[in-house]
Amino acid sequence: MSNLNFCAIDFETMTPARTSACAIGMVEVRDNVIMRKFYSLIKPIPDDYEQTNTFVNAISPEMCKDAPTWEELYSVVNDFLRTGFIVCHNADFDIDVFVKLKRYYKLEFNPDIRIIDTKALFGGSLENCCEQAGIEMECHHDALSDAMACAELILAKNGTMPSKPRNVKHPSVPSESFREQRHIDSETKVPLPDEEVLNMDTPFFHRKVVITGVFESYPEREKLAELLRKYGADINGNISKKTNIVLKGDGFGTSKMKKIEELQAQGVDIRVYDETQLIALLNEYHIVIANKC
Repeated sequence: MSNLNFCAIDFETMTPARTSACAIGMVEVRDNVIMRKFYSLIKPIPDDYEQTNTFVNAISPEMCKDAPTWEELYSVVNDFLRTGFIVCHNADFDIDVFVKLKRYYKLEFNPDIRIIDTKALFGGSLENCCEQAGIEMECHHDALSDAMACAELILAKNGTMPSKPRNVKHPSVPSESFREQRHIDSETKVPLPDEEVLNMDTPFFHRKVVITGVFESYPEREKLAELLRKYGADINGNISKKTNIVLKGDGFGTSKMKKIEELQAQGVDIRVYDETQLIALLNEYHIVIANKC
């Protein structure tokens, strides 16, 4: 029995187009132990297909309209892929979805990731493979259930009984929690009257600020937005010619950076700060950070 380290992954798509990923399930295995699991719906890239796969995976377009895009999810996905091994059933499908999404969003591709295909390894459908191995599937065509089945197949072949997930530092983030982390209340987007601003001598006073990506110091975007609002920031949801400051966290998309660069080339003065620069700025102006989550 060898110590296995891998990430089992499964995609569901909204249409026959491989770019139409609408759900992802991932299971990370470290030293033969299932360490953590992740599931999220995905907002599909639009395509021309009228046919949907709802009858297969029970995921409708309505369910995905407010889901995170692949670009927004990618930092979480990439963290699961640190083992360098991907396990999936019918790799021609899942890896093609993965590659096409990365190309569409112009994301960095790691050519060193190695693939283990349980279909090629065991033969037959995922359901049949699990039945022969004595593994009970919870729900076929549920992305997390299928990823779990793939992980358990590999562990069973290795002579390792699957273990329950341990408590880990970075728990899995379902799509609902993912949206909650990025949500900013409409009330927070209304600037405070000047007389209620705590300090008007900061770079955020009367500045239109966009918060994007994930911040370790402020995992809930709402908390950061509330803090900056107290110092006169006008919190906006989208980058535009009126934007003054963009705060970029982990997972900041390349398409957003391209838009910023295009606006800057047109003469728009947009300042971009990553988390380290933001914290330094807050400290410089003695902005209270005790309320962070």
